[in-house]
This record gives sequence, structure tokens and C-alpha cells, in this order.
Amino acid sequence: MNSVPQQIEAENYYDHDQTSLLRLVQVPVESVVEIGCASGNMLAHYRQAGATRITGVEYVPEIADLARARCPEARIFSGDVDNIALDDLGESYDLLIASYVLEHVRDPWHTLGRLARTLRPGGQFVGALPNVRNFRVVLPLLLKGKWEYVEEGIMDRTHLRFFSRSTIVELLTATGFKDIRVVPKLYGKKANLANTLTLGLAVDHFAYSFEISGIKA
Repeated sequence: MNSVPQQIEAENYYDHDQTSLLRLVQVPVESVVEIGCASGNMLAHYRQAGATRITGVEYVPEIADLARARCPEARIFSGDVDNIALDDLGESYDLLIASYVLEHVRDPWHTLGRLARTLRPGGQFVGALPNVRNFRVVLPLLLKGKWEYVEEGIMDRTHLRFFSRSTIVELLTATGFKDIRVVPKLYGKKANLANTLTLGLAVDHFAYSFEISGIKA
């Protein structure tokens, strides 16, 4: 079964549109496990696309209940991903999704390396991470010495780890992935215009985040 990306309706933080992330998926998907599944729209997409084994993990219990309601065929676990037994999650999945998750854990290398064990050989990981090299972070630090946390965004006060393109590649390589792709994600007309005017040469400074993909070796 090949997944065909489709528009996903998004209303709030826990129901975000990840259509572009779906376009990174290269493998046939009969089974999928998503870490940080939020209200379950990605899982519902794969259910509709024909996946037969669907598993999700969501930290917030009330949001996990929304995922269960949206995708009752899925097994949904609630809690810290590092505290959930791999035996409970299962193994030999075709696809592992962890989008805007790894920046929230204490040791992303340990977490992703552990989760990689749920994939079959040749299975795929896709996800996203904020880009700490964005000019909105770099310029205040360079010019004013400011490294300020905010309620949401790249400098969200709940972020424990920060990544650039190169450290993302290092993370995936260290945790057993190959054929790694790192795709800049730009938001807003200003960022896209600035990227166009600089001929894409400074895209890492305008990208809010990177969408990432790797194949389990």
C-alpha cells in the first residue's frame, strides 16, 4: 500500500497540517507508529490509506483521548515516550513519525536510537525539528547577546535541545539511518521573499524548521 499525501485539516496546535511531511514518505506503509500523535490526524490519514497496524504516543492525556476518538482502530499510549516499553509499542513498523518531538526530550540520541528499534530494516523515519540557525535566533544572540525563551516557536521554553541542519544529519547518522534528507521549511511571505532574493543561498537562515527523513540501515 502506497501512501498518497492528502490535505489534512488543521485547527490548532494539536491538529496541525503535515501534508508536506507526508511527501517525504518513500516506503509502502502497512504499519505506522507516530510519536507525538496529537489529536490523530496523521494516524487517521494512514487508516484511510489502508494501513493495518497503527500506533500512536501522545504526552497529553486529554489530547490522546481525541486521537482515540478520531482513530479508534489505533492503539494510543499516553505519557512520556521514554517511559513507554518498546515491547508495548511493537516492532517491524514500516514508518516511524516524530514531528516536533525530539527537541522536547533530554537525550534525542537515546530516544531516537531506541525508537529506531521499532522499525523493520528498510523502514523509514520522518519528522521535523525547529531550526536554531534561523536569523530570528542568530541575530539577537550575535548583536545583543540575547538568548530568550518564549511561549512558542523555535525558542519555546519547553525545548531542551536545539538543532541545525548539520546536527540533524549527525543525529540521524548516529542512530542508524541512511539516505538522510533534510528539507528546509519556510513560513510566511517575508521568509520566502528573502530566500528568493538571496537565490536560496541563505535558506538555512530563513527556514523556521527542517523536515527530515532517513531509512533504517
